[in-house]
Amino acid sequence: MIEFETAPIVRAKWTSLPAVRIGTPPTGSVEVTMCVVVRKGGEALMRIDYHGDQNEYSFVDEWIEWRGLVVLGAGENVHLISLVDHSLVTHRLGEDFGNYFAALHPLADRLYVTSGAQVFRIDPARNLVWASDPVGLDGVILSDCEGPILRGDGEWGPPGGWKPFAISADTGFHWFS
Repeated sequence: MIEFETAPIVRAKWTSLPAVRIGTPPTGSVEVTMCVVVRKGGEALMRIDYHGDQNEYSFVDEWIEWRGLVVLGAGENVHLISLVDHSLVTHRLGEDFGNYFAALHPLADRLYVTSGAQVFRIDPARNLVWASDPVGLDGVILSDCEGPILRGDGEWGPPGGWKPFAISADTGFHWFS
């Protein structure tokens, strides 16, 4: 089982671990926004040095192990790191406000990612299969993602302007329920 240990700094005992760096620290700084040590069976495998972008809105950070990958949702991106070769693939969740990372929804053969405005489907090879059209303005909750139709609610008029939606799991096409 994969476990994660986080800290707001890179601790001295972690400096010898193979590091994957995400983002760029501010000029003249080596500080991280978050350091994540990935462990399996108590053994440290690698460390992830995450440097958040000061210009991005960050709602929540979430990390999981999925199909041999460490998946980190943070800021306005989702990052997928191979546990085998430590290679990194990053998908930006959009350019507009509302495209901040919100949640990860892993299934056996696909990963759904929600932002504040959209739903994204990623395959096990780390490819972005589709991005839905906006289903909310400032919040997306995916409540059912296991069948051919994804269901959830998007907030269009904060606070409290939630509207239900449905999305095709295959194509990402959506309609309001």
